[in-house]
Amino acid sequence: MSYVKNIFLRVLILFTAALFNTCNINLVSPSEENENTGMPARNASVIIKTSPDKASIFIFDRNTGKLTPDSLTSLYEGSYNITIKRLGYLDTTFTFAIYSDMKFAYDIILTEDPIKWKIFNTYNSDLPDNWIWDIHIDETNLTWIGTFAGGLVKTDLSNWTVYNYSNSGLPDNKVYSIVSDLNNEKWIGTAFGVTNFNGQNWVTYNSTNNPVFYYNFFIAVAAEGFVIWAANDKGGLFKFEKNKWTKYDPTNSGIPDNVIFAVAIDEHKNKWVGTYRGGLAKFDGNTWLVYNKNNSGLSSNHIISVLPDRQGNIWVGTIDGLTKFNGKEWEIFQIGNSPLRSNWIESLAEDNYGNIWIGTWGGGLYKYSNGAFEIFSSDNSPLPDNYITAVAVDRLGNKWIGTVSGGLVIYTE
Repeated sequence: MSYVKNIFLRVLILFTAALFNTCNINLVSPSEENENTGMPARNASVIIKTSPDKASIFIFDRNTGKLTPDSLTSLYEGSYNITIKRLGYLDTTFTFAIYSDMKFAYDIILTEDPIKWKIFNTYNSDLPDNWIWDIHIDETNLTWIGTFAGGLVKTDLSNWTVYNYSNSGLPDNKVYSIVSDLNNEKWIGTAFGVTNFNGQNWVTYNSTNNPVFYYNFFIAVAAEGFVIWAANDKGGLFKFEKNKWTKYDPTNSGIPDNVIFAVAIDEHKNKWVGTYRGGLAKFDGNTWLVYNKNNSGLSSNHIISVLPDRQGNIWVGTIDGLTKFNGKEWEIFQIGNSPLRSNWIESLAEDNYGNIWIGTWGGGLYKYSNGAFEIFSSDNSPLPDNYITAVAVDRLGNKWIGTVSGGLVIYTE
């Protein structure tokens, strides 16, 4: 990470089946090698519904990418082992045998998992590093995890794929930021450049192949459709558009500082740039507007995280508290005037109900809802670490939490 961050030591489910065809269901799980006969099951289909819906459908522990309600078609004759997975609910596994002209429909009632906190680390999963820098959930509901020294991880919690310097085109094992563009291609900020991964090919942009770059530490990346914005810890802000990089720094733009830790884009396509010494900069594509402690209600010029919410507010995480800006008024939350136990605001996320989740450096995790804070820490919850480096919310509302030493935590309310 940058020299600044290193200074601060940041180092059963009840199963109900409704069968709409008369056939025998093999309740014995078959071996994967004998899952089918190799003969197409013509005119056959299986419809799977669940309550609640949006559960993932796995065949022989392989994620089909389908979410309930959905149907399985183009099957081969034989037996299939199906698992239904939804975070916050127990897995349901069943087996059926299908042949030509058979049509099944299953309606499955999922049972809530009594365990609301799930922890994944290097001891109980294939996570390569317990220090997580970033978490990104893409449009297919796959989760991508950037680690301090273990590379990049892709997971659906049943399968873990680790990409690192040795086995892929990733240029460095330190991964600080991940986003997806409109093609669902990944853009990855690393300690040695920005890398594009389309699922097969890796392309890295850094000082070795592009003269626009001088420093290679890319702390933050953001996607605006097909346009990528990448922030450097010493070299400024960069825009990638139509296969060309453009640099913005204090010598050629209104950006106030070269050291940038955060970039976020609001619904109006304004870029909000968090610098480490110069405050917050807003860029609408033509004009720069700078907010700092001298001309605004910003709590600090040292910015770590930025989040535009769906109500139009801008949340700014600094080393001296959290600031909310509604376009006119500023509100500051710090140790002295709020339940916050740390003024270092490392990460921010908004959930499906408009609540703001706040990860702090040493003070735990907070939920801000209707003007009130709820704290989650190692003192009052299963959270293994109070140093919260990343927070992301999936389409089902589960909170994915990255820590410095405790690995990955998933919380289901």
